[in-house]
Amino acid sequence: MIKGYSHKPMGTVALGTHLGNFSKEDSLKYVEAIKYAVRNGIYSIDGAINYRGMCSERDEGAALAELMNSGIITREEVFISSKAGLLYGDISAKLPPMKYLSEKLENKGISIEDFSEYEGLFQTLNPAFYEIALNKSLENLGLEMIDVYYIHIPEITKLKLTEDEFYEKMEMLIRWYETKCFEGKIRYYGIAFEFMVEEPFENKWHIEIERIKNIARKVSGEKNHFKYILFEYNIMCDWADTVKSQMIDGVKMTMIEACKALELETVASMPFAMGDGFKKYALSDMLDFVSKKMNHVIVGSKNPKHIEEILRCWRGNLSECSGRQRFSGTDLVEIAKCNNVSKRTIYRYKAYYEEMKEAASEKYNSLQKHVTEYQKAGENFMASSMIHLAIIQCIIVKTEFNNLDRLRLGVILPDGAVSGNSHLKKMICEQTRVTYDLEFYREKYGEQMKTDELYLGYYLHLIQDIFYRRYVYSEHHFNSSIPENVERLHQDYENTNWFVTKQYGLDKNMLRTQTLAGEPIMELADFREQELVREVREQFYPMEEKSSFFLTREMIREFIDRATEICLHELNQLAQGKAGLDSFEWSWIKQG
Repeated sequence: MIKGYSHKPMGTVALGTHLGNFSKEDSLKYVEAIKYAVRNGIYSIDGAINYRGMCSERDEGAALAELMNSGIITREEVFISSKAGLLYGDISAKLPPMKYLSEKLENKGISIEDFSEYEGLFQTLNPAFYEIALNKSLENLGLEMIDVYYIHIPEITKLKLTEDEFYEKMEMLIRWYETKCFEGKIRYYGIAFEFMVEEPFENKWHIEIERIKNIARKVSGEKNHFKYILFEYNIMCDWADTVKSQMIDGVKMTMIEACKALELETVASMPFAMGDGFKKYALSDMLDFVSKKMNHVIVGSKNPKHIEEILRCWRGNLSECSGRQRFSGTDLVEIAKCNNVSKRTIYRYKAYYEEMKEAASEKYNSLQKHVTEYQKAGENFMASSMIHLAIIQCIIVKTEFNNLDRLRLGVILPDGAVSGNSHLKKMICEQTRVTYDLEFYREKYGEQMKTDELYLGYYLHLIQDIFYRRYVYSEHHFNSSIPENVERLHQDYENTNWFVTKQYGLDKNMLRTQTLAGEPIMELADFREQELVREVREQFYPMEEKSSFFLTREMIREFIDRATEICLHELNQLAQGKAGLDSFEWSWIKQG
């Protein structure tokens, strides 16, 4: 049994394993398809114990074992989800579901009376059944923990129960789920709906997800592990985005809106409408439709060529995998190259524009036009300077440093570049992913980091920014496809700066103007460190705090706390001569 769990969030694209028959030929195809998908960037695999009479889970287990035994991946690099709730069989033992029930489950206390039936599907909410199914799934997969374990089509059981009876049974089941999370067999759980979203006007299927969320809160508080909602969503079945079927705090919402309000991640199944979509729409159109609204999409396939086509569409024609609008920025890139400035600098540092305006007004006007578009696209943003300083303030309480002036300048310095690659951004995985080259920095400035806090602070800035991307995009699903969102996020920075200064005891006099001319760090980029210090010091002023658009006080506190721990761990690793953070592991999907 393979230990551990995924250190990555669920991928935007997951490979589904529900298609096909029970043949050995299809199993061989699935093993090869899973290996191909994982090697080429689809690291999330979705299944269920009832898929193909347990063949799908066993095929997943075989593929994962091959990949891990060959050293291609580790358990931490794949994200595995499965489901339970439907009566299943075991094709390898020649036991169809009803025979499996009589021969394998009845002696464990499970009977046909535990199930509700609809169109040949038998569903239960009995925790004892889920216990048996979970252990069997772990055995099939060869794992000690499943990353997401769904309650599969609970609408069927709701058919024969009263409202109160149904939610009472759901509470019992959720208590079991939270226990399994505590035991380390499940990391997160969710619900895989079918009929409720496909037939939203049929009250018999209706389940209030706010009530389910409140049950999870009742059982385990805000730290509960209820995180995912899976349902059909495609260009031919868009009810989840058009019918206001849910009620959240007294407000009617669509399923997608409700999930967002409850901080639940949405997972789309059947993006191609069981193949019917191909009769009218192109593959890229269907994927683009789903990606604009859903956090994740499951594409079922056992054909590597099909998977390759999906990847090509996703990487070439779609927005970066969370529905953000594409912005090619071709002209912008050319302008940046001509003027030797980075794309980030183009929309961040107005002083640089003024110099360009004086030098060539026509070029400035052309640049300014693209700056506006680029800013709307929201390709690049990092934690604010004030947040970086707050993290350093937390670190110095626990670690001694010789020169705090140099440390504080270093931790904001990467944002003071007007040209060059100050964040050491690089493309990897055939230009499909982006990261910061931490290994390069450690190799180039490793000796300076031991003796000069400027270089150590600079490195900690890169660590904090790489974590910030995961925190904002992967964990909190910030959507930069809406043009005004990025601007409103920067307004959140301004709005919360005074709170951060007071909460973490910051003062503008902590930042001192220094000259870095001739220092090795200047080889990375053209830094205007004195202008940067003046700019940041101007942010130390009280202002009336307004309601946040996205970045709340609670989020800031959480990010600073977690970033502090990551930085302290990194400092400890480096002090012991151990390897630092892995740039590849912390990479993100290329945007646009």
